[in-house]
Amino acid sequence: MDPSVLLSALELMAHEANDKGMPPVIKVNDLIQIVKQPGTTFDYNALVNAYKTVPAVKNLIKSFNRDEVVLKDPEGDDEFTTSADVDVDLGTDTVARMAHSALNKRQ
Repeated sequence: MDPSVLLSALELMAHEANDKGMPPVIKVNDLIQIVKQPGTTFDYNALVNAYKTVPAVKNLIKSFNRDEVVLKDPEGDDEFTTSADVDVDLGTDTVARMAHSALNKRQ
């Protein structure tokens, strides 16, 4: 797996979440679908490996588990503010869709 694809997706999602005032959280399964390319394997274990071996990936991820990835604020502020009317689940799905759409346009 080319880490540049993962890096691009993480950077895009962090910036989109920050710009929209949404929590910088994405479901692991959504991230896998965004990053996975034909002929390649990307799963939770690949994410763990990338986190451990690619410093740039570690610099973008605040924390993660098997369910979700919490990204760091691209502006260096770890405190995100969200609007009271933003549903966290809706926000993460929206960020995932935007990132997936943007990555498809790059190809």
